[in-house]
Amino acid sequence: MQIQFECQINALSFNSRVLKIVDVSDEKNFRELHSLKVGDQPRSLASSLDVSWNKVEVNRIATATGTGYIALWNLSRSEVNRVERIIRPKQQYAMKVCFHHSKPNYLLSATRDDCVLFFDLRQERSAFTFENGGAHVRDVKFAYNSHILFALADDNGMVKFLDVRKPAKPVQLFTAHGGPVLSLDFNPLVENIFATGGRDKIIQIWEYQSTKTKLEDSIITSAPVGQIHWNPLERTQIASSTLTTDFEIQVWDIRRPCLPYAVLLEHTSPVKGFQWKPNSDSLLSASTNGSLIWNNVKNAYQPCKHLSPVAINFRINGDILYKLEVASSTADDGEDRSSSYFVGPRKSCFHLLNNQFYKNKKTYITPAQFKIFAEEYHLTDYCFPDLCQHNANVALKLKRRRESHTWLMLKDFYISGHLTLVNFRRACLRTKESYQGSSESTQSDQGDQSEHDHFIACFGRLFDDDFERETYAPPSARRPEDEKLPDSEIDVSSEGFGATEETLAKQQCRDESAWLKMDFDLIFNQLTRSWGSSYNSHFIHLTVDGNLIIIRWFDYMLLLKKIIHHFVENRANVQMGSTMVLSLGKLGKAMVRKETKTEWLLAYAELLRRCEQYCTAAEVMKRCPTIPYRNPSIWQGLDLQYLPAAIAELLKTIRGLFIWCPGCMHGGHLNHIERWFRSHNSCPTGCGHKCIYD
Repeated sequence: MQIQFECQINALSFNSRVLKIVDVSDEKNFRELHSLKVGDQPRSLASSLDVSWNKVEVNRIATATGTGYIALWNLSRSEVNRVERIIRPKQQYAMKVCFHHSKPNYLLSATRDDCVLFFDLRQERSAFTFENGGAHVRDVKFAYNSHILFALADDNGMVKFLDVRKPAKPVQLFTAHGGPVLSLDFNPLVENIFATGGRDKIIQIWEYQSTKTKLEDSIITSAPVGQIHWNPLERTQIASSTLTTDFEIQVWDIRRPCLPYAVLLEHTSPVKGFQWKPNSDSLLSASTNGSLIWNNVKNAYQPCKHLSPVAINFRINGDILYKLEVASSTADDGEDRSSSYFVGPRKSCFHLLNNQFYKNKKTYITPAQFKIFAEEYHLTDYCFPDLCQHNANVALKLKRRRESHTWLMLKDFYISGHLTLVNFRRACLRTKESYQGSSESTQSDQGDQSEHDHFIACFGRLFDDDFERETYAPPSARRPEDEKLPDSEIDVSSEGFGATEETLAKQQCRDESAWLKMDFDLIFNQLTRSWGSSYNSHFIHLTVDGNLIIIRWFDYMLLLKKIIHHFVENRANVQMGSTMVLSLGKLGKAMVRKETKTEWLLAYAELLRRCEQYCTAAEVMKRCPTIPYRNPSIWQGLDLQYLPAAIAELLKTIRGLFIWCPGCMHGGHLNHIERWFRSHNSCPTGCGHKCIYD
């Protein structure tokens, strides 16, 4: 319900309006009781900036006029002579007025020239004047629990408490906001609790104490706070209006300061003032367009009821954390979902487009697993099949089935008799000749890049999670049918009997293996999942994406080389790659370039030292004689006096903090590296490695 006035409403107190008295006892029908007229008084009294109704003598009203006067009105008088008294402060202009809650003759007024006037209406003049020291007073209120204490708020963000008996000096003062304090109000239900609202968009809840005022709560609003008023029925509810930007009134509950309890949206212009109706959960508000509106909080917009009741988030390991309301009724389709909230996809609405959705899940080893591997892995000094079997058991104990199957695969390669340096050289020669023949026939623009380098570059995709549920079948448990192949797949000439390496390479150039043209991660995934049934002493028979893949014995070496690089470059498992290289001995040296092997072992040794595995780190360094700084004999026999200046500079002790990348092993002084990575994301040496500096 609202009533529209022709003039602009500048101030509003409960059950009253400046120059007009409105009966709001019937919320469905507002009724104008009196229209205050000034009679013989100046017309300037009709323009009022603030109004206060006497809480004890209900017929008395005080207004702060636009000319700076304070007018006292008495509704019990005749309509012509209702102005009881006009107070003219000397050289001061009243902006705010406030009656005491229980003392009908006590009146406070804040003036435009930074003063506060205290009046005892039984006297002709003000009892005292308090000068605020150059800060404009925005609001002034009497404390509910005291007859002698009042508070004022100013533009400096200060709140000051004064005693009417000793007005010369504030009893207490403190900084409440970072900008002007526009309003303050005392809680009528809780002793010593008051609130302040400022231009900094914050409502502060304070507890007044004789020694020090303590901050209790803070409410962050969406706009500068114009006015605040406590709910006289709810000790934790406070209402606020904005200064100019918003036309709404927000009701807050200090127990939930992040979201308004209710929002009143009836006004279409800035709210000039509002008050709670006593013994009611309703608000009366007035705006600059002359509207007086009755607002019922129970019927207001409540944001908490319009929030989504569902929240969801992912953990780092892929688990889903969700929150939802418990529904008392079943679903609309009649399905009983009381047992679980996880409902399978409906065929009419959901379609599974790709059954390899979880293909890219990465499962890195944990620091605890890294330490156990470092302690229990065998590097050398054991029979090679027993070493592979032991390492496979260690990996299986830690539920790392990919690593376990890789060691068992390596064991079977060795038992088959094909794990030799001669076969590795044949495989490398066959791959080189195959690439040359293919490039001559197709005239592709791949340059000098070999097929091996091509598959190492595209070897970046990860495996399917179904692998974790597969089990390994030992050779003793394999069926005889698994050792057979169709006659069409047997090629006696491909076994290389009586053929030289050159003849073998030319022959394989015409019959290149199909698996070299596919992504290696798919092959390795299928290989580890079905290794027990696919292994044969002369070939590996796989089916990948519906294609029949044959990996012959002379491809075992290339396959093993790809596996080693895969663990380090794509699985970030330098421990597995380094352990395989060291356990293979001379064959491991041939499969990995010297520089790459040095980088891997240095990185592995550094990780071991960080995990305090010093014995294993020393053994790794001992097994790698190619590391330059391990061999002190490189400088023996050199006359340092005749070394070039650059080499002599390297022999000096490095001063200051020095860091390096464990990936490419390049580094430099800390301050130089910091400056470089402010504008670059790759190694400063130009090697192309994407170093991460944090």
